Amino acid sequence: MLSKELRKQIKYYQNEYLKAKAAVEAIREIHKANSQKVLNAGNYINEFTGERITEPEQDFCMSGEDFKNYIYSVYEENKKAGLMVYDPNRVPEADFLAELKHAEDTLLKLQLETIPAGIRNDIKKVHNHWKYRDEALNLILRLEV
Repeated sequence: MLSKELRKQIKYYQNEYLKAKAAVEAIREIHKANSQKVLNAGNYINEFTGERITEPEQDFCMSGEDFKNYIYSVYEENKKAGLMVYDPNRVPEADFLAELKHAEDTLLKLQLETIPAGIRNDIKKVHNHWKYRDEALNLILRLEV
Protein backbone atom coordinates (compact mmCIF):
# COMPACT_ATOMS: atom_id res chain seq x y z
CA MET A 1 0.00 0.00 0.00
CA LEU A 2 1.33 3.42 -0.91
CA SER A 3 1.48 6.11 1.72
CA LYS A 4 -0.53 9.27 1.25
CA GLU A 5 2.66 11.35 0.93
CA LEU A 6 4.10 9.04 -1.75
CA ARG A 7 0.84 9.23 -3.69
CA LYS A 8 0.93 13.03 -3.58
CA GLN A 9 4.53 13.09 -4.80
CA ILE A 10 3.83 10.69 -7.64
CA LYS A 11 0.77 12.66 -8.75
CA TYR A 12 2.69 15.96 -8.55
CA TYR A 13 5.62 14.71 -10.65
CA GLN A 14 3.31 13.00 -13.13
CA ASN A 15 1.70 16.39 -13.74
CA GLU A 16 5.08 18.16 -13.89
CA TYR A 17 6.35 15.63 -16.41
CA LEU A 18 3.30 15.99 -18.63
CA LYS A 19 3.47 19.81 -18.52
CA ALA A 20 7.18 19.85 -19.38
CA LYS A 21 6.71 17.27 -22.15
CA ALA A 22 3.87 19.32 -23.69
CA ALA A 23 5.94 22.51 -23.45
CA VAL A 24 8.95 20.89 -25.13
CA GLU A 25 6.82 19.53 -27.98
CA ALA A 26 5.05 22.87 -28.50
CA ILE A 27 8.31 24.82 -28.48
CA ARG A 28 9.89 22.40 -30.95
CA GLU A 29 6.95 22.80 -33.33
CA ILE A 30 7.05 26.60 -33.10
CA HIS A 31 10.83 26.64 -33.55
CA LYS A 32 10.62 24.33 -36.56
CA ALA A 33 7.90 26.51 -38.15
CA ASN A 34 10.00 29.62 -37.54
CA SER A 35 13.08 27.95 -39.02
CA GLN A 36 11.05 27.01 -42.09
CA LYS A 37 9.72 30.56 -42.35
CA VAL A 38 13.25 32.01 -42.27
CA LEU A 39 14.47 29.52 -44.87
CA ASN A 40 11.55 30.34 -47.17
CA ALA A 41 12.15 34.08 -46.83
CA GLY A 42 15.93 33.96 -47.19
CA ASN A 43 18.30 32.69 -49.81
CA TYR A 44 20.45 30.17 -47.96
CA ILE A 45 22.66 28.03 -50.17
CA ASN A 46 24.04 24.55 -49.46
CA GLU A 47 27.79 24.99 -49.32
CA PHE A 48 28.44 21.53 -50.79
CA THR A 49 25.88 21.25 -53.61
CA GLY A 50 25.15 24.89 -54.41
CA GLU A 51 21.39 24.27 -54.10
CA ARG A 52 19.01 26.37 -52.03
CA ILE A 53 18.31 25.01 -48.54
CA THR A 54 14.59 24.53 -48.01
CA GLU A 55 14.44 22.25 -44.96
CA PRO A 56 15.58 23.09 -41.40
CA GLU A 57 17.23 19.65 -41.17
CA GLN A 58 19.77 20.80 -43.77
CA ASP A 59 20.77 24.03 -42.07
CA PHE A 60 24.17 22.64 -41.10
CA CYS A 61 25.17 22.74 -44.78
CA MET A 62 25.28 26.55 -44.88
CA SER A 63 28.45 28.56 -44.87
CA GLY A 64 29.52 29.90 -41.48
CA GLU A 65 28.38 33.46 -42.16
CA ASP A 66 25.02 32.35 -43.57
CA PHE A 67 24.50 30.11 -40.58
CA LYS A 68 25.12 32.98 -38.14
CA ASN A 69 22.58 35.13 -40.00
CA TYR A 70 20.11 32.23 -40.13
CA ILE A 71 20.43 31.52 -36.39
CA TYR A 72 19.90 35.18 -35.55
CA SER A 73 16.88 35.42 -37.87
CA VAL A 74 15.32 32.32 -36.29
CA TYR A 75 16.04 33.80 -32.87
CA GLU A 76 14.16 36.98 -33.82
CA GLU A 77 11.22 34.95 -35.18
CA ASN A 78 11.13 32.89 -31.98
CA LYS A 79 10.98 36.08 -29.93
CA LYS A 80 8.14 37.41 -32.10
CA ALA A 81 6.29 34.10 -31.58
CA GLY A 82 6.47 34.61 -27.82
CA LEU A 83 9.13 32.06 -26.96
CA MET A 84 11.36 32.98 -24.04
CA VAL A 85 14.73 32.89 -25.75
CA TYR A 86 17.66 34.81 -24.32
CA ASP A 87 20.48 33.71 -26.57
CA PRO A 88 20.41 32.99 -30.31
CA ASN A 89 22.95 30.18 -29.82
CA ARG A 90 20.76 28.30 -27.35
CA VAL A 91 18.01 25.81 -28.15
CA PRO A 92 14.65 27.38 -27.19
CA GLU A 93 13.42 24.34 -25.27
CA ALA A 94 16.58 23.95 -23.16
CA ASP A 95 15.00 25.12 -19.89
CA PHE A 96 12.03 22.82 -20.30
CA LEU A 97 14.28 19.90 -21.20
CA ALA A 98 16.00 20.31 -17.83
CA GLU A 99 12.60 20.32 -16.09
CA LEU A 100 11.54 17.27 -18.08
CA LYS A 101 14.71 15.39 -17.12
CA HIS A 102 14.25 16.30 -13.45
CA ALA A 103 10.63 15.09 -13.48
CA GLU A 104 11.66 11.85 -15.23
CA ASP A 105 14.43 11.13 -12.75
CA THR A 106 12.19 11.87 -9.78
CA LEU A 107 9.39 9.66 -11.12
CA LEU A 108 11.83 6.81 -11.64
CA LYS A 109 13.12 7.20 -8.07
CA LEU A 110 9.55 7.20 -6.77
CA GLN A 111 8.90 4.08 -8.81
CA LEU A 112 11.63 2.32 -6.84
CA GLU A 113 9.73 3.08 -3.65
CA THR A 114 6.58 1.42 -4.99
CA ILE A 115 8.08 -1.96 -5.85
CA PRO A 116 9.20 -4.88 -3.65
CA ALA A 117 12.73 -4.68 -2.26
CA GLY A 118 13.81 -7.92 -3.93
CA ILE A 119 13.72 -6.54 -7.46
CA ARG A 120 14.90 -2.97 -6.86
CA ASN A 121 18.42 -3.58 -8.17
CA ASP A 122 17.03 -5.00 -11.40
CA ILE A 123 14.72 -2.02 -11.82
CA LYS A 124 17.62 0.39 -11.17
CA LYS A 125 19.43 -1.21 -14.11
CA VAL A 126 16.34 -0.74 -16.26
CA HIS A 127 16.21 2.96 -15.37
CA ASN A 128 19.73 3.46 -16.69
CA HIS A 129 19.24 1.57 -19.95
CA TRP A 130 18.02 3.75 -22.82
CA LYS A 131 15.96 0.93 -24.30
CA TYR A 132 13.83 0.30 -21.21
CA ARG A 133 13.82 3.73 -19.56
CA ASP A 134 10.77 4.89 -21.54
CA GLU A 135 8.87 1.72 -20.68
CA ALA A 136 9.60 2.18 -16.97
CA LEU A 137 8.54 5.81 -17.23
CA ASN A 138 5.29 4.85 -18.98
CA LEU A 139 4.50 2.43 -16.16
CA ILE A 140 4.85 5.08 -13.46
CA LEU A 141 2.86 7.56 -15.55
CA ARG A 142 0.01 5.07 -15.87
CA LEU A 143 -0.04 4.47 -12.13
CA GLU A 144 -3.25 5.92 -10.75
CA VAL A 145 -2.79 7.38 -7.29
